[in-house]
Amino acid sequence: MPTKSILAVAAVTLATTVLAPRPAVAVDVAIYGACQSSYLLDVQAKVAGTGEFGVVDAFQANSMTPTVADLQAYDSVLVFSDSGFQNASMLGDVLADYMDGGGGVVMATFAFWNGGGLGIDGRLRTDGYLCYTVDSQSSGNSLTLVPDDPNHELLDGVANFAGGSSSYHNSSITTVPGATQVAHWSNNQPLVAYIEPTDAIFVGLNFYPPSSTARSDFWDASTDGAQLMANALLYSAGGADTDGDGWSELAGDCDDEDPFIYPGAPEVCDDGIDSNCDGIVDELDDNDGDGYSTCDGDCDDSDDTRFPGAPEVCDHFDTDCDGQVDDDFDLDADGWSECDDPVDCDDADPAVYPGAPEACNGIDADCDGVIDEQDDEAHDGW
Repeated sequence: MPTKSILAVAAVTLATTVLAPRPAVAVDVAIYGACQSSYLLDVQAKVAGTGEFGVVDAFQANSMTPTVADLQAYDSVLVFSDSGFQNASMLGDVLADYMDGGGGVVMATFAFWNGGGLGIDGRLRTDGYLCYTVDSQSSGNSLTLVPDDPNHELLDGVANFAGGSSSYHNSSITTVPGATQVAHWSNNQPLVAYIEPTDAIFVGLNFYPPSSTARSDFWDASTDGAQLMANALLYSAGGADTDGDGWSELAGDCDDEDPFIYPGAPEVCDDGIDSNCDGIVDELDDNDGDGYSTCDGDCDDSDDTRFPGAPEVCDHFDTDCDGQVDDDFDLDADGWSECDDPVDCDDADPAVYPGAPEACNGIDADCDGVIDEQDDEAHDGW
């Protein structure tokens, strides 16, 4: 590893897509690793194998640098290194821009290197996006995860994690002010932390992502490193969407076990549930200030002239919210009024309205402007 020699890496870009079963709404992620292709493929397989994602793409960051538009195809990205990035400064700028737009970033060893050509640079490093300081690296001791917050979402499903005989990690580094540490190594170096420098989340994983499947001294593939990486990608993307409704708890879903409850969901009256996650049960808000809410029967809670019992207006709207339009103006109860188009030409006679049967009685019964329908079909003048 880096203290001995930097691994030679072929100039190959992996654009392999791995699909995994997920609900209708899925999180799509990308992995950018400056390392040899077999290591990158191992990380991709481990992340995809958790079944948490719709798409898992992988690219070799030692031979290409994505644009912001490239990154915006994904909900979050994982970045790590074992050789120099193609352009560490440009990549750091792009990742910072991506986060400014709401994208989630997970960064792992050796990208927190200070020197050796392996570390990230650019705005991501200089403008306060990282959750760790940067320094050198350490290895050679078998380390294990020690939780600081065992109930945190980043540790869901992570029962244990072992770094393997080398336990590669950046050292000595510390969490920066404003960052939250969720777990540390058994040698007290930070292992899992996050920070929210913008509206987006940056997660730091202080271990080298390839597993013992790729090389025997890497993290122990029989432990939960794959789930740890998946959790970090989900968390930085806004959290896992457990019920498949398109919203995670972190993104504002107030009940991520019920697909009918999420921000903006239709509210159901009298069920005692805050279906749209606005903090109000059964929408008791009177949004237009007319004294009635949707649950009170307001048929248009954006218009303060329309509410139950409002004076009916000849305007082609159900002003009084009784389910009938302009019904107060149908004086003869024939279903038509002077408010309709066409109008009831005699709203005092229930036999006179648009489309009524015509009779030979000197009355324009169907309101078409012609009395007794004087068509002379035989053209004989009668």
